Amino acid sequence: MLKGKDEFVVGLDIGTSKIAMAVGTLASGGKVTIKGLKSYPVSDSMIRGELRNVDIATKTIKKLIADFENGVMDSIGSIIVNISSSETESEFYKTSLTRSGTENIVNIGDIIRMNDDIGRTNIKASMQMVFSMPLLYQIDNLADPCYDPVGCTGNRLDADFNLICCGFNPIANLNKAIQRCADNDPPTVERLLPTSIASSLAVLSDEELIGGCVLVDLGAGVTNIAIYQDKLLVWAGVLPMGSNLITNDIVEGCSIPRVQAEQLKVNWGNAIPDPTTKEHYLVIEGNKNRKETFISQYNLARIINARVEEIATFVLKYIYEFELLNRLHYGIILTGGGANLNGITDLFKQVTGLDCRKGNSADVIANAKDEQLRKPEYATAIGLVRSGFYSIDIRENMHAEETREYIERYYSDQYQSNPIPRQVAKKANAERVQQKEQAPTPPPPKRNPFSSFAESIKSRLLDSPDDDSTNY
Repeated sequence: MLKGKDEFVVGLDIGTSKIAMAVGTLASGGKVTIKGLKSYPVSDSMIRGELRNVDIATKTIKKLIADFENGVMDSIGSIIVNISSSETESEFYKTSLTRSGTENIVNIGDIIRMNDDIGRTNIKASMQMVFSMPLLYQIDNLADPCYDPVGCTGNRLDADFNLICCGFNPIANLNKAIQRCADNDPPTVERLLPTSIASSLAVLSDEELIGGCVLVDLGAGVTNIAIYQDKLLVWAGVLPMGSNLITNDIVEGCSIPRVQAEQLKVNWGNAIPDPTTKEHYLVIEGNKNRKETFISQYNLARIINARVEEIATFVLKYIYEFELLNRLHYGIILTGGGANLNGITDLFKQVTGLDCRKGNSADVIANAKDEQLRKPEYATAIGLVRSGFYSIDIRENMHAEETREYIERYYSDQYQSNPIPRQVAKKANAERVQQKEQAPTPPPPKRNPFSSFAESIKSRLLDSPDDDSTNY
């Protein structure tokens, strides 16, 4: 369920080159106020977006939690975490709901029950669902599908869902890293969110979602892609290629150490070679065991160009698969650390024929004057925070208040609109345990012959969902 005003949301972006944490609260006008943002560099902890070295991640997350609990908030009880594994992919499923009774107007409760049903869908044996979004609804087998059925009349409701699934091992490793951050009472993972969805919440507008666009988050280890058209998530996936491959190409092409190759890419790199720079040579410093070397800025750009063009070609391939080339009116939005590369938007335009811009979070954060918050490498962390208050599905935002009222009315045991602070909850639980131990054992209750029948009716009427399966 989306959170309300005065509640804190903590987003944890676990990436290949850095781990970042952001904390924010709800502001006016659909924006969030980022109370804190910090990151630490990491290396050799992830391969193709999958966490391999749990120890490195755990130590870094511990430092971030300590920094925020000492300066921004008293304690971090739950966090929203991204997932970027190359095993992530879209799967499409159908579900249906037959409504009973004389009232045949579709309400938000029907939508919630369908989301709960899809959350219990059996997918591939080695996969776990991390995100779901309904596509179009069909009411009573009418010819035209419906985008938002709430308020329409009908008895049978069918829906197609786009489920983003991921392998069990990447998710298990993320959970291990967070569970090991504290011996007692570590933060709970409130939600796992694909990196492409989190970044979309930070840099995409409703107009871009409606008009059609492609979100490309170019990270160090992988490239996360999400395609939107007519407000719907058409496809999302992960390309196992990132900006680290560009650095590797420079290492091999120039025969220089990796540290210097990264500096060349950041300071002098360009995705489009400029013939006028053929005579402009860059000096690569040597040391006592190695002489200094030279490379023309033009040849450096040629090395970079080949790899970026390959990534852009893969993005174009996915667009062609869904026959959306002429329907993505807002083109490509680049984000992630790789979006800082000079000339990269121009190269994507050349390869795909679509408009391309570099995305930033300025339009969704209330304190956008802070330059660091606008950097594309922090879009995922900010998007994770915003996902606690807003959904990439515009329909959820439209019906947020109805959803909150429905959940508080029918699912109060599973959901709390105002969670109890951890310290208070722990103390209350300890007191209840002590009282239970000291209380005399009550006599066994008399059996009610109608109890099993009543319970079966109750379960069918309420169909109570699991805590972590709902998106509302």
